[in-house]
Amino acid sequence: MAQHQTYEVAGAEDIELCTRRAGLLSYTLAMPDGLAQGAPAAGLVLFIPGFGEDNDGGYAEGLCGWIADTFGLACATVAYHAQGCRISTGATRAFKQPDADRLVGYCQQYGVPVGEGASPGDLMQQLQQSYASAVEAGRAGGTLTLTCGLVPRGGEAQNFGLMQAIDHLKVLQDLRTRVAYDRRNVIAMGSSHGGYLAQLMGKLAPNTLRAVFDNSGYVTAPPRYVNGREANLPDYIERFSPVMQMYFFLDSMWSFDERASNYYHADAQAIRSLIEPKHLQTMAQAGTRPVRYRCVHGPGDEIAPTEAKEAYCQRLQELGFDVQFRCMGPEDVDGQYVKSLEHGMGLSLRGFFQRSYASLPDSDLAGSAPDWLGDDFDRQTRLAYAGPDRVYTFAFTETGLAAALEQGPKPQHRTA
Repeated sequence: MAQHQTYEVAGAEDIELCTRRAGLLSYTLAMPDGLAQGAPAAGLVLFIPGFGEDNDGGYAEGLCGWIADTFGLACATVAYHAQGCRISTGATRAFKQPDADRLVGYCQQYGVPVGEGASPGDLMQQLQQSYASAVEAGRAGGTLTLTCGLVPRGGEAQNFGLMQAIDHLKVLQDLRTRVAYDRRNVIAMGSSHGGYLAQLMGKLAPNTLRAVFDNSGYVTAPPRYVNGREANLPDYIERFSPVMQMYFFLDSMWSFDERASNYYHADAQAIRSLIEPKHLQTMAQAGTRPVRYRCVHGPGDEIAPTEAKEAYCQRLQELGFDVQFRCMGPEDVDGQYVKSLEHGMGLSLRGFFQRSYASLPDSDLAGSAPDWLGDDFDRQTRLAYAGPDRVYTFAFTETGLAAALEQGPKPQHRTA
């Protein structure tokens, strides 16, 4: 049986808004059992949970253990920044000032007295009764919508994407000194947000991953995760009665208000986009052993638009990457590998890994390939992703990764 161990390292810094992290970054590593003393694992897999059902410690541990036992690969999963952002993964409901103002406004509109010290729960119960009576009398109609915030586990507001991808590179930095594995064979895999982060890792470290296995990942940041409250796009909805519901919004670091100090500016959007044209060119030019992409998606995906993923994969192919993309259809729903055509498809991640891993050419690992110069840490890669006003830089050394945000355009990349 695979051996599991948990470690802690310093996680990514917030180079954009300069907020403090709540604590150290933890990750769990599954190592294949029975390795000879000092013998390396056949490679390393980073399993990246999304925000859904795969974001469960027991599930992740089971999948990583299976990968280690079945393929002789080390497998790590990271408790990345703001990962626990839903109630099911440790987030807490937080009734904030805008939510209180909305509730009080409705109470005043429908004749509910707001006394000093009245709890939101009591007010909601009275409001529901009063509003239901107004609907029955024909003085109101429709569903009354209240709001509430969601604070991720540990109090880390959602930065979305960048810190989370760097967290995984920080873990890789630690693993390079902690355990032995074939560094030519590093794979990032995930579904939905996890698939997106695997792709973003490839953008930030174009010589480190052998492959990305992506199920239903998006290619640009969905507004509901950047700041759903301002966009009026709730993460989920609870209906309390036929006449009352509540929208829950993720707690975010960003604002869509151009006047705000935390404005989600064009450069922040571009660094998080997988399909930004200039950034794709930079990524392609910086990598001498291009990442191999294995992507599956459902049709008509409303969370991660299918057309955008198809366009992204097509662009990768035009830039010379090895891409296999498949959009599933009704004929693929077998109840085992593909369980539905909704977002994520209920996909069997064991089946997805097995099929994707088998598709990688053996030549990647044959001998000491002449074009293998090491990963980005070995090569001391320097990347600069330029936008209209700012430049995101990523500097690798043999022992670390430094990310920074600078003003003004710079040359796009240099690989030493």
